[in-house]
Amino acid sequence: MTIWDGVQRGYIPGETLRIPGTLKMHSGTADVDPVTFEVIRYSLMNTNLEHGQTIQRLARLAGHDDHQGLPALDPYRVRATWCSSAPTCSISPTPRRMTIKWILENRAGNPGIEPGDMFVSNDPYVGTPHQPDTIVAAPVFVGAELFCWVANVMHHADVGGSVMGSFCVDATDMFTDPPAFPPFKLVSRGEVRRDLEGMFLRQSRVPTEVHMDLRAAISANRVAVERITALVDRYGADAVKAVMNGCSTPASGRWRNGCRRSLTAGGATGSTPRPRAPVTPASTPTRSPCASRASTSTSTTREPTRRRAPSTSPTPVSPVLSSPR
Repeated sequence: MTIWDGVQRGYIPGETLRIPGTLKMHSGTADVDPVTFEVIRYSLMNTNLEHGQTIQRLARLAGHDDHQGLPALDPYRVRATWCSSAPTCSISPTPRRMTIKWILENRAGNPGIEPGDMFVSNDPYVGTPHQPDTIVAAPVFVGAELFCWVANVMHHADVGGSVMGSFCVDATDMFTDPPAFPPFKLVSRGEVRRDLEGMFLRQSRVPTEVHMDLRAAISANRVAVERITALVDRYGADAVKAVMNGCSTPASGRWRNGCRRSLTAGGATGSTPRPRAPVTPASTPTRSPCASRASTSTSTTREPTRRRAPSTSPTPVSPVLSSPR
């Protein structure tokens, strides 16, 4: 039993997830030729784009102006390993991946993970950046096996707390912030559970707007699930999973290589860094510009500003160079 379980402390998943054996998970792969690989890869990218466009068309308040409110979405492999992300908010893949891993470890046994389900969470101990950022995650099944996940996160207008907008700067701890809900099954086999939906909306000062944004997130997940299911029907589950694996592995390798190059002397270009000049302490302390401005503004006498007399010499005119047409 670890204290980093998302309840006592922030959730930190182990190297191996503790998933009940009753949940069957897809693990196949296949050799995919380069042309088919790119076709499937771009289909996943288009699924991400359509996922985001669905939210933008249906949402009332979330994801319009604030860059943190942009709908962020991804398909994840079966054990919540990132494979594709839309060009929206770049801070959100990790919170969604953490939340999906927590669902696999803590919800697979009870209440269970089934086709048509969706889980909602705004718990920072599990994965979300803060309570207004609400994650909606949906499993994708192929037959009786869990194939992958799709998920989005939206910054809602208000989810409770001491002030409108739920940015509670007066909160002394997490428990005086807006209510934090660990992942719960809001959609069961395609049906929205109205009792849990009403519980989530009750905390908001603008429940109508939050309701529309929450339904937009649910609808976008349904679109993504349908597109991935159609892709599997056309090319086969093993081929699509092979492309997912092929997208994530090179990306992580490039990221590690980039970090390694940036940490070595000279970076990627091989040039040596310029040596810094030695810093010698000043004999007298220097005043900051702010202090200088403050002392000037507080003085009782000020020298009047004198206007400069206009110059009698003609202003030089630079030649205009016209480019040949």
